[in-house]
Amino acid sequence: MLVQTSRFGEIEVKDDQIISFPSGLIGFSEDHRFVIREDEAAAPFRWLQSIDSEDLAFVMIEPHVSITNYELELTNDHLKKLHAEKTDDLLVYSLVTMAKKMEDVTINLQGPLLFNLEKRLGI
Repeated sequence: MLVQTSRFGEIEVKDDQIISFPSGLIGFSEDHRFVIREDEAAAPFRWLQSIDSEDLAFVMIEPHVSITNYELELTNDHLKKLHAEKTDDLLVYSLVTMAKKMEDVTINLQGPLLFNLEKRLGI
């Protein structure tokens, strides 16, 4: 399917790339379908682009990239919600607030996003 976005223009998204957030994201409960966009020039950052709202996209990063000792306690509830058998089935990303100066960039380590890419689910 072709999806119109404000940041990337028109992008092609295959059905198997769409990640469903059954409850939406906090503050964005109407948006349930997203795609992870990779851009080598922006590595290690990635974009989480909404399929439902063309203006809604978030910058995210794997927390271990910037915080080597980052630890997250995952519960059986997390596994159940994501239809995962073990924590190794999950990917963890943190949302990033970008700024003009790198020293002003912040990473939300308190509210990470969890993904089961095999099941195409996120919370």
